[in-house]
Amino acid sequence: DHPYPGGGESPAQVILRARSALREAAALGEHVIVGCHGMTLKCLAVHCLGCGWADLDDIPITNCCVSTFTWDHDTDELSTRREKLFEKVTGSVHKKAAYMGW
Repeated sequence: DHPYPGGGESPAQVILRARSALREAAALGEHVIVGCHGMTLKCLAVHCLGCGWADLDDIPITNCCVSTFTWDHDTDELSTRREKLFEKVTGSVHKKAAYMGW
């Protein structure tokens, strides 16, 4: 795991930083909305789903997508399900967000 040329973070460094931020966000309440870049989402998906780093570039992501992650406070672990990643923003997502008070 090596940093990218020019001083950029490696995928593992992105995961460490993102997990730390998500741990703090999860402490704010039961449902929390967090915005981030697509590469951060891809790195978290690889981490949570156990994919290989070679799959990183093949993970489909669209602009303005919604991904759902769960923070387990008892185990201090982040998780997701494949079907909860990169959902396109549609009317149904907006209705779900409104129903949940977002």
